[in-house]
Amino acid sequence: MADRRLRKGKTISSDKITEMTGLTTPKVRLAAQRIIFCAKRLPESCGQAASEITEDAYQIISMNNSFKEYFDIISGEYRLENQLLELSGFSKDLCAKLLPYVAGKGIALSTNIPDEKLVVLVDRERFQSALLNIVKNSVKYTKQGNRIIFKVSATKKHVKITIRDRGAGMYEEVLEHCCEPFFTRDGGEAMGFGLTLAKYFTNESGGKLRIKSEKGEGTTVELQLPLYQGDAENSSVSSYFESKQEADPELIKIIFAGI
Repeated sequence: MADRRLRKGKTISSDKITEMTGLTTPKVRLAAQRIIFCAKRLPESCGQAASEITEDAYQIISMNNSFKEYFDIISGEYRLENQLLELSGFSKDLCAKLLPYVAGKGIALSTNIPDEKLVVLVDRERFQSALLNIVKNSVKYTKQGNRIIFKVSATKKHVKITIRDRGAGMYEEVLEHCCEPFFTRDGGEAMGFGLTLAKYFTNESGGKLRIKSEKGEGTTVELQLPLYQGDAENSSVSSYFESKQEADPELIKIIFAGI
């Protein structure tokens, strides 16, 4: 039964979509933030309950963010706030902050990131969200004891981030639909937005998102972006991106909530 469900994938029903859209209001996000604030102030005797409450609240914020971004796309309101980003340093910091989440699932995280200065012009938050959603999928479908590889490479004009796992993999018919909105291969609580938003962001940024997968062998996702062609050694430019290459730990908490 589980194998047949994985083979077919699943598109979430219209009733489920309607139910989820109730999570897109600013008041819901504010309420979730207040819940987190209060949960952190519960006595130590409520530690387990506080942790579960906080995790649920982060999941609500994550769902809210995904719906907001998707509705921006379909309404024509999607905008990129591009900034210079030094990718090598950023990727190293991101993977260091991801390590506890991945290792906590009994999965190793290997990195291959050059020391070379690689500068891209991207919407920082959407870029990090795209990478986190890809890694999250890898963690979700990879068994304990296996490994996820995060690699950064570059040519003269492009940079490529490759995220490879040895997880469940996908059948060809699932692979064909995996970037469609509301499509999920496990029939669970997932909304099927992660790869949809990652692909849209990549396309809007002048890049390409490629996915290769084989059932039982794992999945490889390649996110390619154009390298910044300006003068990255200019003192004003250099000081700007070198001071802004850290990953946002709060965004990691939000996207990895509930996994």
